[in-house]
Amino acid sequence: MTTDPSPAPGVAPVLVIGVGSPVRGDDGVGPIVAARVAERLGEAAGIDAGVGAGVEVRLLDGEPARIVEAWTGRDLVVLVDAVCRGEAPGSLVRLEIAEDSVFAPARTPSTHAGGVDDAIALGRVLQRLPGRLIIVGVEPGDMSVGAGLSPAVAEAVPQLEESVLAELHEVRA
Repeated sequence: MTTDPSPAPGVAPVLVIGVGSPVRGDDGVGPIVAARVAERLGEAAGIDAGVGAGVEVRLLDGEPARIVEAWTGRDLVVLVDAVCRGEAPGSLVRLEIAEDSVFAPARTPSTHAGGVDDAIALGRVLQRLPGRLIIVGVEPGDMSVGAGLSPAVAEAVPQLEESVLAELHEVRA
């Protein structure tokens, strides 16, 4: 995948993005998992904010241009989100998006101003995809305004966290 333009000096080569809205039920799973990963990375590195050992963690609302801007020039991006694929709520999803892959998830009403699929399409057009893009997600059950995580998605949070950390460990190994 294209990595031009390069990020500013001092920008971590690896980025974890938690996408979602914490006020829309299961759509808040991305920020929750990313925050947990940041806490774990911070504890492991003895630092705050989960930025260390070449990894940055960001929480984004899903607006495509902000996602593309965040991942531009990164070697690896692990993006955590609720992913609607028609499976049982709480089902885990892992997708690796290659430069030549066709990523066309079913269009569903989104709580994002656009969506991850739009960010991927925009990144391709602008030739600003990260070196590797891995989506780690969970099938949502309830994305109602004001709802918390559904029981099935809340139960999947520790597994999602471990999946993200395993992706980061693999790249550092």
